[in-house]
Amino acid sequence: MIFIISLFLFRQYQPHHYNMKYYLYAFILFLFIGFGLFFCVDKFIQESVIAPPVLTPPAPEKVEPIDTALLLNNTFSDDYIDTIQYKMVNGYTEISWKTLSKVKFHEKYVDSLEMPVPFPIFHSTVEKWAGKPIQISGYVIPIEETGDESLLVLSANSFANCFFCGNAGPETIMDIKLKTKLSERIKQDDRMTFRGKLKLNATDLYYLNYILEDAEVVEK
Repeated sequence: MIFIISLFLFRQYQPHHYNMKYYLYAFILFLFIGFGLFFCVDKFIQESVIAPPVLTPPAPEKVEPIDTALLLNNTFSDDYIDTIQYKMVNGYTEISWKTLSKVKFHEKYVDSLEMPVPFPIFHSTVEKWAGKPIQISGYVIPIEETGDESLLVLSANSFANCFFCGNAGPETIMDIKLKTKLSERIKQDDRMTFRGKLKLNATDLYYLNYILEDAEVVEK
């Protein structure tokens, strides 16, 4: 169609000279017009295409940092002297997990388990709290699968960083033996405070190294 139009234009301006050179001119004009239209249409199509949306990767899940002071059981030297000024709350001494971190372990093979088990050696600054009324805060780890609703675990770290995930030592968890059954269901990683009598356990493999007996929830 473009070629015919080009030829017609040349014939209009040269009505008495119908030789081959005019057909050649018409063909060249056809090429210029054709390529011009092609580039215009191609550019229009490219500018009309909608760019694909940019996908934003999901934000990484926030995980609470590990308290590295509680790892490796080397926080204090052997000649450590406890000079912390402990706070008394209604007859209970408020202690931290850093206080309970003063403990070392030695492995001993247990035939019944067919594996080596780390047994604790408590520092004297920890032993002085044995049988004493204490108060401590941490993250709750329910263990309902045991069938014992009066028992739960308190951890210094949230579940993602706790001992059961291999990110902390056994000195960062404590058995909570409740005095009375809780009225409300506790969720994992709920931060709570308990008070009771501290028991140091170095022999009974069915319980953790720290046990809080006759434990009660400290209401906020």
